[in-house]
This record gives sequence, C-alpha cells and structure tokens, in this order.
Amino acid sequence: MNPTPDTTETAAVAEPAAYICGPFLAKLWDVDPTDPLSSVVGDDIARIIVDWQRENVDYGRYLIDHHTGKPHLDPWIEDVSVVPVELVAEGFSDRGLALPTRQEQREFSEADGSPDPEIELMRARWVADPDLNVAASAAEKRINGVPESIFIALPSDEDRAKVLAGRVIAPPQAPTYVARWLVRHEYTARLPLPVDKPKDNRRRKAWMRTLLRADQTWYHYERTAAGDPPRWVAHTDPEWMRRKLRAALANLWYVKVKTSTVGGVETHMYSLKAWNPDTRTLTMVEDALADELAAGTGTSARELPDVYGQPHKAYRGGTRALVRNGVLDVETGKLALNTPLWFDLARIEADYDHRVDPYADSEWLRMLRDQWADDPGAITCLQQWFGYVISGRTDLQKWMLIIGPSGSGKSIIADVLGKLLGIVSATKLDTLNSQFGLQALYETGAQLALMSDIRFGARDSSTAVGNLLAVIGEDEIIIERKHKTAVSTKLGVRFHGSANEMPRWSDNSSALQRRALILETSRAFRGTDADDPGLKHRIIAGELGQVLRWAIEGLALLNAAGGRFTRSTHADELDAELAELSSPVRTFVNDCCEIGTADEFVDLKALYAVWKGWAEANNTGKGMSQNKFRAALKALYLDPVKPGQKAMPDGKPGKWLVVWGIRRAETSVTDRGQYGQRGSRVVSTDLLGDPMCGGDN
Repeated sequence: MNPTPDTTETAAVAEPAAYICGPFLAKLWDVDPTDPLSSVVGDDIARIIVDWQRENVDYGRYLIDHHTGKPHLDPWIEDVSVVPVELVAEGFSDRGLALPTRQEQREFSEADGSPDPEIELMRARWVADPDLNVAASAAEKRINGVPESIFIALPSDEDRAKVLAGRVIAPPQAPTYVARWLVRHEYTARLPLPVDKPKDNRRRKAWMRTLLRADQTWYHYERTAAGDPPRWVAHTDPEWMRRKLRAALANLWYVKVKTSTVGGVETHMYSLKAWNPDTRTLTMVEDALADELAAGTGTSARELPDVYGQPHKAYRGGTRALVRNGVLDVETGKLALNTPLWFDLARIEADYDHRVDPYADSEWLRMLRDQWADDPGAITCLQQWFGYVISGRTDLQKWMLIIGPSGSGKSIIADVLGKLLGIVSATKLDTLNSQFGLQALYETGAQLALMSDIRFGARDSSTAVGNLLAVIGEDEIIIERKHKTAVSTKLGVRFHGSANEMPRWSDNSSALQRRALILETSRAFRGTDADDPGLKHRIIAGELGQVLRWAIEGLALLNAAGGRFTRSTHADELDAELAELSSPVRTFVNDCCEIGTADEFVDLKALYAVWKGWAEANNTGKGMSQNKFRAALKALYLDPVKPGQKAMPDGKPGKWLVVWGIRRAETSVTDRGQYGQRGSRVVSTDLLGDPMCGGDN
C-alpha cells in the first residue's frame, strides 16, 4: 500500500540528519560558536572532523586561520561547514539530546544564513565546476566538474584521484574559465564580517576577494612579514602576477581528448595533462583575471563589495583608518575587525588603545616641549596636523612645512609621522616638477608625502607648484604614468615638508603659502649636551601607540575648533616670509612701488624696466618676459594694483598697457660704465607722460 501524503511528509520531517554544520552544533549543545572545536568534542574527534572535512569538502586543503595565515588545525566550531553526525552522536547522548533531523538542519540554515552541510557536500562531490569546459551532456552527473563518463574512462586511479582532489580545471585554451576558477579557489576567502554585537556570539561571514585590479595595478591582501596582520599591498612589478599564476597553476591538470576514427566509428580517449603554463598562456589568464577582479579606479580607502558584488556596509559612518589591531573610527575611537572588505593601502603601524593617556609623560612630548617651551601653540598645531593626517581627510586643504637648522628634531617629527602612516612616499620638488611626478604617489596609495630638506633646482617651478596646489586643493588631476594609461583622479595624499631655510618657488598668487601650516624649530640639539642620537629609535620602538592616541586627541581638538588649526606664536612672521620668497613680484611691489589710488597708473613697459633692474640686482625672477610679469601682477590680487589698458593719449591709435593702482616705482641698479668702472643709477617710471618713451632716467 502506498503511503498517504501525510505519512510521506512526516517521514521526511523525521529523517535524521547525517551531517550538520558547526554553527548548528554549537546552538544545540549551547556552547560558544567561537570556541575551538577540540574544546567541545575532544582532541581526537576534532582531528578526525578536520581531516574528514579537508578530504571530502575542501579538496585536500586545510581551513586557514585568518589571524596567522597558517592551516587551522583546531578551527572555531562555526568555521566547520560539515560535521558527520555519527562522529558526535555520543556527545548528543551524553547531553540527553535527541539527534537532529534533516528538516531541523534545513530550517536552521535558512534562518541563520549558515551553510547547509548536505548541499556543501554535494557541491564538493558532484556539482560541476561551471567553467571546466569539457564536452558532455548538461544533464550528466559530474565529479568536481568532470563528467562521470569521462571520470570513469580515465586510464588510472591516479588520474581519478586528481579529479577527486579538485585539481582538474579548464584547459589553457579557455583563459576566462581558468580565471574564474582561480578567483573561486585561490583569491577568495570566507571570513567574518565586522559587527559591533554578534548575534549569539557569532559573526556572520561573507566571501571576500583577496586580489583585485585597479588602474593596471594588482593589489593583494597579504601579510608582509611573519606575524604581521594582513593588509592590502600594491604590486607594481609586472612580473609579480606572472609568478603568482605560475605557482597557482603548477600542480593542476586539464582533460586532454584524443579523437580517432576506426571503421567509420569515432572514439575518444581521455587523459590528464599537466597545465605547465607558458608565457603566452600566463598573459592570457592574467588578462582574463584582470577583467574578473576589476575594482574600478582610485586608491583611496573604501569598503569593497563581496565577491558576488553585494555591499555589506560593514564599515558605515565615520572616518576610518587602518591600524594594526583593526579598522579605527577616528571620531569615536572604536575598533572594527579588519577584513579584505576594507581597502586601505596605508596602515598606521601601531595598536590603538583608547584608554591610553595621550598626555602621559613620554620622550616624544618632552622633545616637543624642549623645542617649543615658550610656544605651546606650535605643539597643539602639530598635534592637530598628526590627527588630520591619520584621519585620511583632505577637506581642510592644508600642508605642513617645518623650518629649522639641522639637528633640531625636524626629521624625528617627519619619521614618526611616517611610521604612523605606514605607506609613505618620499618625494622632492624637482620630482613633482616632472611629467611623471605624481605616479608613485598614486600607485602606492600613499597617504603622506614627505619632502625632506626642500630645495629646488629647476628654473621653472610652475609644474611642481601646480601639482602641489591641485593635490592639496582636492582637484581632479591627470596623472601621467610611464608605460601605462594616464589616470584622472583626486589624490588623498598630504604633504609634510622640512627645510633648513625657507624654500623659493614661483607662486605669485601665494596660494601655496596660504594653505601652509608653518612651524619653526629654532633650537638645535645636535652637538650640544641635549643631543640624543637614540631618541628617534626609542620613540618609534616604544611610544608609537601613545603618539597615535595623542594624534587622535589632536583630531578631536581640531574638530572642536571648527577645523581651524592653532597658530604658533611666530605664524604671522613665517607666513609673511614664505609669501615674500615665493612671490618675488609681490616683494618687488612692496619694496619698489608707491601704491596710489585706483585711478592712478604707470606705464607697463616702464614698470617692467624697473622690475628687470630689481630682479637682476636681487638675483631672482630673471628672464621673466613682460607678458609673464603682467600675469604675475594680476595673480597678486593686491588691491588696487591691477594690470589693464587705456586709450592712447592725443588720439593715437591702439591701446596703452598700464598698471592701475601704482603711482610710481623706482630701483637702483649697479652696472659697469664704458671704461669698466662700476656706477649706480636709478631706473624709475617717472617718464610716464609719453608711452613711447623708455623708462630709464
């Protein structure tokens, strides 16, 4: 007699589960899902379960410990996707619990989002790798992607063992399929999502990419040193990806088909052939992999979607920075778990502890107080700058310049800040003045550019000044890259400069000076009793965590001040000096010109003659054409000085080029006479009435 529908349904519900997942086991036994497996089932059973999962579910691979990067021989209970019930049946009996049913496991997996062990096992054993690319009926059962008929026809048990181990993939002629296999098996990891309050002490997990491609550069989530937390690292070496692919494909095989016809009957012979990739094949696979793992453009810190393109908003809200022990919300001081979903090339090389007193006695603070004993505003300004830099913000559009003699602590300050940021690019003004001056800043994802001992060797500094202004001002900028496509983007880098004396460059608008935070280290320690060669090493080795906490407090001070940096005692004096040196035309106007009313004017040609004499005498701005001189005057925005034009006198045709707002100008020049004697003369604009006259008196 056939069973009634009700009887059939009851039997299905009561079917005992042959396998359960680790999270369900933890719930049934009322244990912490993050406990090691061995602490719950015992060492012997734990080893059997781990080995069984490795052989039957994970293609011979161990689970990987996210924190160490090594095989996880005693994983958390929740990390075990399939547990044979027969191995833990005694534990259920000891606890007086009935064995779970298949229906109970299904309902738990559906409600919890955890893996269904039956489906996981079926996928591992039978479900086709969708990209294996071997001829067979779509309905035919497959074993790790290989059609069952081909699996049976393989010539040896050794070949069949390779199939069972999941080591047979698509052939070299199908690079896209190979790339997809690599993404799934080599460059994806299922890791916990960062959440503030895990439900039932469990962390939800997601499949995350550990490799991505942006703007023709590979980025890999890896450990840069033993014991180091993992992070995203840029790889600009064109050979790096080729080496990775060669290693990944070295022990893989593909199905080779040999077709022959005998007596009109076509037969197929199947065998496995080692992948053994050549350079051409590697290039094809790399190109396909780049398409599969494309992550847009830009190297700014951001949250990535998971491998399926699903955003999780795991790092929502606040300004975040990567530190050694997590992802720090710099506004609140809270830490979140670091995962590959947080793309950040710059890591602060210190653990963050919000309980640390930022003002506790330290060698770092003693050094600053020794330098600026009578200028606490300078220390506060530096503290705010440190906080601003580690926050990743660029909205205040500022840069730092520290001026002082050798041995005054400038390099210690720069090096400590550099150690905090991790990814730092050392650059020079001459480099920024070149065609590819921004390439390294972009490709490394540097958040800080250190410009030590600022000097300028080129006569024309316009490119360097333009690049600095564009980056600091958050402008979209075209970054030329040698042997690569140019990129149009914004750079999130902040500039920190040091110099023994005020730098000179051409910035007649003083835009760069207005965005500068200038501090002066006037006290030199080198060669005195206060000289301490080991100070920098001790600060970096032992106090970086406190400096980080001090910097976070500086960011809070900056925010409390509405984004206005504290000014040092000598800020006005230093600003004026930099403005004067960076704009010789401004200095010329201040030194040589008598400012008049908006209706008064001088002849441009006569004023330019005075400028040439002054520039020659002061060894600055030489070679500037009259047109550039006129443009520089306009860039001053110095009311009422403004280049313009007016009608020629006496009805003469044409326009008269003049400079409004200047009553007169003069300078003294020294030159040699006919017989070599040195003499002094005055060059002025006094002969103004006739625009056709020269300007010399």
